[in-house]
Amino acid sequence: MVENIKERETKKKKKVAKRKASAASQEEDTTELTGWEFADGDQDDVLEQYIQGEIDASKGTLEKKTQQHLTKHQKKANKKRKEQHIREIEARRRGGFIAPTNAAEFEQMVMSSPNSSYVWIQYMAYLIAQGEVDKARGIAQRAINTISFREQHEKFNVWLAWINTENRYGDEETLDEVFQKAMSHCSQSKLLKSVLDIFQQTNKIDRAEKVARKLCKLYSDNPESWIRCMKFWLMQDNPEEARRAFDKSMQALPARHHIHMSSQAALVEFKFGDAEKGRSIMERVLQENPRRTDLWSVYLDQEVAHGDQHRARALFERCIHLTLPPKKMKFLFKKYLDYEKKHGDDAHVESVKKKAMEYVERALQTTEPVTS
Repeated sequence: MVENIKERETKKKKKVAKRKASAASQEEDTTELTGWEFADGDQDDVLEQYIQGEIDASKGTLEKKTQQHLTKHQKKANKKRKEQHIREIEARRRGGFIAPTNAAEFEQMVMSSPNSSYVWIQYMAYLIAQGEVDKARGIAQRAINTISFREQHEKFNVWLAWINTENRYGDEETLDEVFQKAMSHCSQSKLLKSVLDIFQQTNKIDRAEKVARKLCKLYSDNPESWIRCMKFWLMQDNPEEARRAFDKSMQALPARHHIHMSSQAALVEFKFGDAEKGRSIMERVLQENPRRTDLWSVYLDQEVAHGDQHRARALFERCIHLTLPPKKMKFLFKKYLDYEKKHGDDAHVESVKKKAMEYVERALQTTEPVTS
């Protein structure tokens, strides 16, 4: 009886050893077949196999014979290696190392990164370059349906790409249809601003004007809408319409937005319109808010950028003679000194330093001594 027990134990040990050897062999085979391990091989060769479809990374499939005896831990490890490899391939492609060259490769990419608008848009661009505009539309719809509802920014990117496609390759009907769909699924304010850019860049001014008016009508309580429309009108050499929009904005916006709206309108005038109009707006704002150093700083920056040194120095001189707390005056003197170090000469730099010392001396004289 004892011999029977020993014989059974011996057989059991042999079976366990055989099973372990088989599992180890299968793990080696799996690693070799999948190509997810980079340590012992050439990364580029493995990537090339993936690109050519020799390794089905997108589906994560393996031959049945290599799956039969894998343990749960081994399967989990293989899955992690595949996911990591896909991420690395996508990173390489984004970095310009590898570009998909056919639809099959793009399919692998969108399956591996279904929430990436970058991959979907690249797929659309590839199809358009091949003259397959209808297929590009289908990919856009697939992307909208596939990307998670949590990734609204990614969906928004695809909607914009689709609108851009219809704007360039579609007709009025298809463009309007996609635009209306996007308006019902995206942030309308954000979409209108982006579509305004698209129409402006493609010189479809009539459509751009309609979008600009719609933006101001729907979001008249948002200063950014008015600022964007002012910029558009000025870039179209239509200052009358831009100033009309500014006047309307001051009537439509709550009082708390007036300073921001005015200062931004002045910036837009400096950059795209009439600098004198920008100065006029800033002077009016500063007359009502003379202690706002942030507004003085904006004004100074615009004069410096405009390039007229005489005007810039005159404005700096006004600033350093304001009656403000020492901390704010220090900011203005430092800004003046930095300007002269960059645009002036040694004499101008020393002049600013001297004026700063004089201000400090006056400030000390007006400060009452502390008695013990």
